[in-house]
Amino acid sequence: MMIAASTTPAPQRQEEFIPENHQHNLALMRTLVAELPDQPLLAPIKDFNPALKLEKAILRFAKEYAGLTSDYFSAPMMEQAKGLSTEQALYCLRDIVRTKRFLQAIDEAITKLSPGKEKIYVLDAGCGPVVILGLFATLASEKVHCTCLEINPASACFAKQIAKAFGLEDRLTVIYGDATKFKSENNQKYDLIISETMNTALVGEPIVEIFNHLMQFIAAEGLTLPSSIDFKYGYVNSEEPTFQSNDFVQYGSSEGDIFIRHQLDYWKTLFTWKPGEQLDQICFVHPLPTDQNSEFYYFVGCDVQLGSYRLAGFDSNISLPLALESFGDRTCSKGSPTGVIKVNYPVGEVYASCTGCINPRAQIELY
Repeated sequence: MMIAASTTPAPQRQEEFIPENHQHNLALMRTLVAELPDQPLLAPIKDFNPALKLEKAILRFAKEYAGLTSDYFSAPMMEQAKGLSTEQALYCLRDIVRTKRFLQAIDEAITKLSPGKEKIYVLDAGCGPVVILGLFATLASEKVHCTCLEINPASACFAKQIAKAFGLEDRLTVIYGDATKFKSENNQKYDLIISETMNTALVGEPIVEIFNHLMQFIAAEGLTLPSSIDFKYGYVNSEEPTFQSNDFVQYGSSEGDIFIRHQLDYWKTLFTWKPGEQLDQICFVHPLPTDQNSEFYYFVGCDVQLGSYRLAGFDSNISLPLALESFGDRTCSKGSPTGVIKVNYPVGEVYASCTGCINPRAQIELY
């Protein structure tokens, strides 16, 4: 006897997004975000990143419901100076504490903005291919109308397909273009402006330039993420144990982006930058440590304030202490009661060392 094939659709798995079901999709998104750890992964974990669960759930859904068929991982790198490749943008999403803190801060900001508003206008500069920040903001409240800017055409294309898959095209708009040249349609003002286009120590990415341009479109009482950035400077004694045993911190990829956690002897804030404030150069002179019998390595970095949330130290690639360099190697010197370290570099400039790292230069003067 032949049995007719069942036409009943397979039940939706609980950890899958559902077309047009914004309430379910928001709840699932919040669950996946809550599962992200509050600290970077430690060795020997190499092939697992909790952010992959969130990323893959979004991409599976977009593939099924918006025909996302291209492998964005193989999309070509940008040849121009600005903008990340789709692959590089993916590593930003996999920077797990960074992703969690930004999404938590967006949830907090929208809750704060919501009373008394019929619509909440959000602008996300540098949304990447998975458009995670804009997607979460739009799901978080039906009041949100989000505009996402992306300079990489491949990433912008994928972001549009993801917005389509979630049925949010009426409230989530992706624009291909340079955020530093963005023109607000009808002079629209935005209640929340977001950008994570930054690297630690404000090297390599244009967050300052982007906010300098976009702050003309901020609404009265509007919010920004980041709220502020503390620029940090410090050093570690090279003759003492500088590494914690078995304490390797994984950020982006499962292979290359493995960093060793240092115990810094000194780590202080030199200044605080807020979006919209003019900042062209990082320029400071700081006394060297006074111990003349020891050698020291020197570092710069950032603490990133996101509403009531914070990324600090080894939480993320964008707060990680970054070694200052001299002659293609880490700057190292004896302490001196009268010596100084001089640092001067343009904000956002890429410094390519012999190892391919992005490191600003330093000059030691001993007296």
